[in-house]
Amino acid sequence: MMSTISFNAVLVTASSSDPLPDMEEFRNSAPPWLRPLIIGPTWSEMGMSRDGDINGRVHYAFLSEGSKDGRDEAKEAQKWRDRFAELFVDIPYVDIVQVRYGGDHRWDGNDPDIKYLGPERDEE
Repeated sequence: MMSTISFNAVLVTASSSDPLPDMEEFRNSAPPWLRPLIIGPTWSEMGMSRDGDINGRVHYAFLSEGSKDGRDEAKEAQKWRDRFAELFVDIPYVDIVQVRYGGDHRWDGNDPDIKYLGPERDEE
């Protein structure tokens, strides 16, 4: 059976006023071949809010390694992407998504898959 090629990435946006993980420590703990795929923090300033605070956001990404699904490299990279997402789940104002796209996935007639990873939000 042939393996499918798909690209998998995790994207994170958090409030810059929240306590943020030590990304350099995480990046350095990853295997060398994955380190260039771990991006951030990248800061954006959205302007002033009504109460005078800066509405800053900070962005992170763990990009796809591009290997075929089911291969050892793909499995290891996914474990690291899962660990990456777990760094952020306790942050109050954060959005974490996993995106699966491209490669053979698009030729199978699939649109990109976007999965919200958290955190869980209480209904108001």
